[in-house]
Amino acid sequence: RRHQRHQRQPQRQRRHQRHQRQPPQRQLPRQQKQQRQQQQQRRQPHQQQQQQQPHVFICSPACMNGGNCTATNTCTCNTAMWGGSYCQTPNRIFWSFDNTLQDLYNNFNGVGNNGPTYSSPGYNGAGACILLTQSSSQSVTIASPFLNFAYTSFTLEVWMYANTLYNSNPYTDNAIFGQFDQNVLDKSLHIIIRNQRIYLGFFGDDVVGTQLLSAGQWYHMAYIYDYSVRTQYVYVNGYLDASHTSAGPYQGATG
Repeated sequence: RRHQRHQRQPQRQRRHQRHQRQPPQRQLPRQQKQQRQQQQQRRQPHQQQQQQQPHVFICSPACMNGGNCTATNTCTCNTAMWGGSYCQTPNRIFWSFDNTLQDLYNNFNGVGNNGPTYSSPGYNGAGACILLTQSSSQSVTIASPFLNFAYTSFTLEVWMYANTLYNSNPYTDNAIFGQFDQNVLDKSLHIIIRNQRIYLGFFGDDVVGTQLLSAGQWYHMAYIYDYSVRTQYVYVNGYLDASHTSAGPYQGATG
């Protein structure tokens, strides 16, 4: 009996092992495997191509003076010298007219027309100032590059001493700065004195000062346009003289 019992143990072990065996895993046919591999190979280059291609923004008009188009119709100016919606306007220009027509920053140098001269001393008894005679049609022109004031804020300040101030009809203006595109609303910039008053105009969209100016004395005048609130301002000797809201923007593209 002992021998028989001893022989039964291997049989129990075999049964136990057979009971633990797992069924074989079901494998896909070779053709299905090949199709899956081909699909994966097609997807990978397409995904890599999408990752490598950056999004391209479009600015219209295009960014000028080295500006970068960083979002749709948004230019980021790369130097402190340029501003405006597409980096078209210099942030600083300085014409001293102290025996020179050069811009201090050497961007917008002037060219004299019909022989303008200089007079000494200038304001406050220092240096020199440019002398422009109306009867000789003397002026200064900025030939190149184009000084663009369109669709942006700007400030123009000037010290002026007039030997004669005109007060007549039709108008005879004392011109300070001008840019003519065409006689159309908001396309002709004129910074002048008209009827002895400070005057900022875009053509049919203007602001006129209230203070009556006199010949034979120095005035500091500031002509300002704030594009963000569409408002023109004129200042005389540091004081606000007049303003005009819902103005502009100035849209001249040449002149």
